[in-house]
Amino acid sequence: MAAVTREVLARLLEACEVLERHAARLTATGDPIGETISLCAIMAKCLHSLAVDLTHTAEAHTQAFGTMIEGSRKPLTREELRTMGGELHQWLVYHWKRMNQWAVVGCSAATLVFGAACWAGGYFMANGRIEALNQAVTGPEAANWAPVLRMNNLADAWSHCRPLPQPHGGRACAFPLWTQPPPPEAGR
Repeated sequence: MAAVTREVLARLLEACEVLERHAARLTATGDPIGETISLCAIMAKCLHSLAVDLTHTAEAHTQAFGTMIEGSRKPLTREELRTMGGELHQWLVYHWKRMNQWAVVGCSAATLVFGAACWAGGYFMANGRIEALNQAVTGPEAANWAPVLRMNNLADAWSHCRPLPQPHGGRACAFPLWTQPPPPEAGR
């Protein structure tokens, strides 16, 4: 059980480091998702700290329980030790399972709450970008964008598509996409 716990703690710590690296890289490039990834790293660190504290607390309680048993009884016979060891083992396994169930429930709830927060953050960020695009298309810059949008007739481009098979299955089409209108022709 302890080996599994150490492995989980190591993987959680590794995930924290990966998230921190990505958050730093995204923040350095000015990508707004860097803040969300940074929050993910903080959440993972919190979960790691909670798991470490829980493990240390459980180990301390187990040690204290063993010390209490040793101090309160006279020396035991081998048969008494075997019986007590078997009962203690059953008790510990039962409580570890219950603690793991609650840990799974708690982590699942935290993941759902964190996922909802990330979704809401992404929604509001995307909404702001859509508003900016809407202002670009309907605002004072609309005259610059209207010819580009008219030249990008996706229905026409799609009708001329010749599907190309891909190495791992599926098909793809390639067609030009105007991002800036061509220079005006002479005499126009």
